[in-house]
Amino acid sequence: MAVGTSSSMLGGALLLLLVLSTAIDVHGGSSSSAAPCSPLDELCIGLGGCIESALAHAKNVKARKVMRSCLQLYIGAVPRLQWAARSVAAGRYSGVPDVLEAAYRDVSHGCSSLAGEVALPKENDEFFMMVFVVHAIVDRVQRIIG
Repeated sequence: MAVGTSSSMLGGALLLLLVLSTAIDVHGGSSSSAAPCSPLDELCIGLGGCIESALAHAKNVKARKVMRSCLQLYIGAVPRLQWAARSVAAGRYSGVPDVLEAAYRDVSHGCSSLAGEVALPKENDEFFMMVFVVHAIVDRVQRIIG
Protein backbone atom coordinates (compact mmCIF):
# COMPACT_ATOMS: atom_id res chain seq x y z
CA MET A 1 0.00 0.00 0.00
CA ALA A 2 1.43 3.38 -0.97
CA VAL A 3 0.46 5.08 2.28
CA GLY A 4 2.32 2.46 4.32
CA THR A 5 5.46 2.88 2.25
CA SER A 6 5.32 6.67 2.44
CA SER A 7 4.52 6.53 6.15
CA SER A 8 7.45 4.21 6.73
CA MET A 9 9.74 6.64 4.89
CA LEU A 10 8.32 9.48 6.96
CA GLY A 11 8.95 7.63 10.22
CA GLY A 12 12.49 6.72 9.16
CA ALA A 13 13.20 10.28 8.08
CA LEU A 14 11.89 11.61 11.40
CA LEU A 15 14.17 9.21 13.27
CA LEU A 16 17.15 10.24 11.10
CA LEU A 17 16.39 13.92 11.68
CA LEU A 18 16.19 13.30 15.42
CA VAL A 19 19.55 11.53 15.49
CA LEU A 20 21.26 14.15 13.34
CA SER A 21 19.87 17.09 15.29
CA THR A 22 20.85 15.45 18.56
CA ALA A 23 24.39 14.88 17.30
CA ILE A 24 24.65 18.56 16.40
CA ASP A 25 23.30 19.62 19.81
CA VAL A 26 25.66 17.28 21.70
CA HIS A 27 28.73 18.46 19.81
CA GLY A 28 28.23 22.17 20.31
CA GLY A 29 25.66 23.10 17.71
CA SER A 30 25.85 24.42 14.23
CA SER A 31 28.00 27.37 13.24
CA SER A 32 25.24 28.77 11.05
CA SER A 33 23.88 32.20 11.93
CA ALA A 34 20.55 31.56 10.19
CA ALA A 35 17.33 32.20 12.09
CA PRO A 36 16.10 29.14 14.01
CA CYS A 37 13.40 27.04 12.36
CA SER A 38 10.42 25.45 14.01
CA PRO A 39 10.62 21.66 14.45
CA LEU A 40 8.05 21.26 11.65
CA ASP A 41 10.10 23.49 9.33
CA GLU A 42 13.27 21.52 10.15
CA LEU A 43 11.46 18.25 9.51
CA CYS A 44 10.07 19.49 6.20
CA ILE A 45 13.49 20.73 5.08
CA GLY A 46 15.15 17.47 6.16
CA LEU A 47 12.59 15.35 4.35
CA GLY A 48 12.82 17.26 1.09
CA GLY A 49 9.09 17.44 0.54
CA CYS A 50 8.14 13.83 1.26
CA ILE A 51 5.60 14.94 3.86
CA GLU A 52 3.34 16.33 1.17
CA SER A 53 4.04 13.27 -0.95
CA ALA A 54 3.00 10.98 1.92
CA LEU A 55 -0.12 13.05 2.54
CA ALA A 56 -0.98 12.92 -1.17
CA HIS A 57 -1.34 9.13 -0.91
CA ALA A 58 -3.98 9.41 1.83
CA LYS A 59 -7.36 8.14 0.68
CA ASN A 60 -9.30 11.32 1.46
CA VAL A 61 -9.23 14.69 3.18
CA LYS A 62 -10.05 13.15 6.57
CA ALA A 63 -7.13 10.70 6.26
CA ARG A 64 -4.79 13.60 5.35
CA LYS A 65 -5.94 15.54 8.41
CA VAL A 66 -5.31 12.53 10.65
CA MET A 67 -1.84 11.99 9.16
CA ARG A 68 -0.97 15.68 9.56
CA SER A 69 -2.23 15.68 13.18
CA CYS A 70 -0.25 12.53 13.96
CA LEU A 71 2.83 14.14 12.44
CA GLN A 72 2.36 17.10 14.79
CA LEU A 73 2.34 14.67 17.73
CA TYR A 74 5.59 13.10 16.50
CA ILE A 75 7.17 16.53 16.13
CA GLY A 76 6.02 17.41 19.65
CA ALA A 77 7.91 14.38 20.97
CA VAL A 78 11.22 15.40 19.35
CA PRO A 79 12.45 17.69 22.18
CA ARG A 80 11.81 14.96 24.78
CA LEU A 81 13.57 12.35 22.66
CA GLN A 82 16.49 14.74 22.11
CA TRP A 83 16.74 15.29 25.87
CA ALA A 84 16.76 11.52 26.40
CA ALA A 85 19.47 11.05 23.76
CA ARG A 86 21.63 13.82 25.25
CA SER A 87 21.18 12.38 28.75
CA VAL A 88 22.23 8.90 27.65
CA ALA A 89 25.18 10.31 25.69
CA ALA A 90 26.30 12.09 28.87
CA GLY A 91 25.90 8.93 30.95
CA ARG A 92 22.82 10.19 32.82
CA TYR A 93 20.10 7.54 32.68
CA SER A 94 17.81 8.73 35.46
CA GLY A 95 14.42 9.71 34.08
CA VAL A 96 15.15 8.52 30.55
CA PRO A 97 12.85 5.45 30.66
CA ASP A 98 9.99 7.62 31.93
CA VAL A 99 10.51 10.16 29.15
CA LEU A 100 10.58 7.40 26.53
CA GLU A 101 7.37 5.87 27.89
CA ALA A 102 5.65 9.27 27.98
CA ALA A 103 6.72 10.02 24.41
CA TYR A 104 5.33 6.69 23.25
CA ARG A 105 2.11 7.12 25.20
CA ASP A 106 1.49 10.66 23.99
CA VAL A 107 2.26 9.95 20.34
CA SER A 108 0.87 6.48 19.85
CA HIS A 109 -2.24 6.81 21.96
CA GLY A 110 -2.81 10.39 20.81
CA CYS A 111 -2.60 9.36 17.19
CA SER A 112 -4.94 6.43 17.84
CA SER A 113 -7.53 8.68 19.46
CA LEU A 114 -7.34 11.17 16.57
CA ALA A 115 -7.76 8.48 13.94
CA GLY A 116 -11.24 7.25 14.77
CA GLU A 117 -12.16 5.08 11.77
CA VAL A 118 -9.26 6.31 9.63
CA ALA A 119 -6.41 3.80 9.19
CA LEU A 120 -3.40 4.86 11.24
CA PRO A 121 -0.08 5.62 9.58
CA LYS A 122 2.24 2.60 9.68
CA GLU A 123 4.83 4.50 11.71
CA ASN A 124 2.45 4.54 14.68
CA ASP A 125 3.23 0.84 15.26
CA GLU A 126 6.86 1.30 14.22
CA PHE A 127 7.26 4.10 16.76
CA PHE A 128 6.13 1.70 19.51
CA MET A 129 8.75 -0.84 18.43
CA MET A 130 11.48 1.81 18.28
CA VAL A 131 10.65 3.11 21.77
CA PHE A 132 10.37 -0.45 23.13
CA VAL A 133 13.85 -1.37 21.85
CA VAL A 134 15.46 1.90 23.01
CA HIS A 135 13.80 1.58 26.41
CA ALA A 136 15.13 -1.99 26.78
CA ILE A 137 18.66 -0.91 25.82
CA VAL A 138 18.65 2.05 28.23
CA ASP A 139 17.27 -0.15 31.01
CA ARG A 140 19.95 -2.81 30.41
CA VAL A 141 22.80 -0.26 30.29
CA GLN A 142 21.48 1.41 33.42
CA ARG A 143 21.49 -1.94 35.25
CA ILE A 144 25.01 -2.84 34.08
CA ILE A 145 26.53 0.53 34.93
CA GLY A 146 24.81 0.86 38.21
